[in-house]
Amino acid sequence: MTTRESELIELLHKEVKPALGCTEPIAVALAAAKATETLKTEVPVLSEYEVDVEVSGNILKNGMGVGIPGTGMVGLYIASALGAVCGKSEYGLEVLKVNNGAMKDAGISRGFIIQKVNDENMNTIDDLQKVVKKASTSKDPVLYIQGIYPTGKKSYFAVPLENN
Repeated sequence: MTTRESELIELLHKEVKPALGCTEPIAVALAAAKATETLKTEVPVLSEYEVDVEVSGNILKNGMGVGIPGTGMVGLYIASALGAVCGKSEYGLEVLKVNNGAMKDAGISRGFIIQKVNDENMNTIDDLQKVVKKASTSKDPVLYIQGIYPTGKKSYFAVPLENN
């Protein structure tokens, strides 16, 4: 390998970062995760909040019809909700990766497609926001998630919501 080839490979390792899915919705999920983490740190008594996301026309155009890995859903709305609810900003562009945390602890692994949460069909961002809001303020702050893996195996999980 030449010196130039080594330099190029080193540059690629330094500058190219892995992303879980298309970068536009994942970038939105990352921003929502970071905003939520900051809110929980700066205003720990805050029990309810909304995340409003504003994006450029290009991100909107490129991200609205893109599937979100593991959900069976598309778009920036669901990406922002997932980032706020279960994203970890420390994972960077792999913010929605089932790596560590409540989703992994519940047994959910990569490829799982969420169909229902707390017996409600998940078709829109409003569906998810309503269920999460209701669950987080209930006596039983848990998301009961059901879905299917690409192999056809149906699965059910309980994911406790953090109390902050």
